[in-house]
Amino acid sequence: MVVAEDVLRQNQIKATGQRIAILQVLLTANSPLSAEEVWEKLQEPHPDLVLSTVYRNLNLLSEKRLLNRLQLDNERARFEYAGGDHHHHLVCLGCKQVVELDGCPLHEYETSLAKDHDFNVVSHRLVFFGYCPKCDLKQAGGGN
Repeated sequence: MVVAEDVLRQNQIKATGQRIAILQVLLTANSPLSAEEVWEKLQEPHPDLVLSTVYRNLNLLSEKRLLNRLQLDNERARFEYAGGDHHHHLVCLGCKQVVELDGCPLHEYETSLAKDHDFNVVSHRLVFFGYCPKCDLKQAGGGN
């Protein structure tokens, strides 16, 4: 199990209580979270934590490459721990649910592109947009 305090110290980032709490929320999340969602999850254990502090720390942890900042739609950015396996996402255009896909089928294609174009590829992102079963039913006129 990855421990937030250890991750911060290994990356030479001061392990404040707020940073530990924010990173721990993202380490245990099942999908990328917005700053507001992180803040909401921390309200009970840290009622004095303000949203601007969450934003500031998420931006710092993104700059230090501990978090991936994802712009999955036209709304707010979402964040996820960068130390996990590389993967992609499905985003529902209706309810905004984000589903993480296991693995990445693009490794060979990325290598081929880099070779064919003499290009140093350092990362890529792939996001599929559509409708989850519930929202798809609503789109078809079957839901309330």
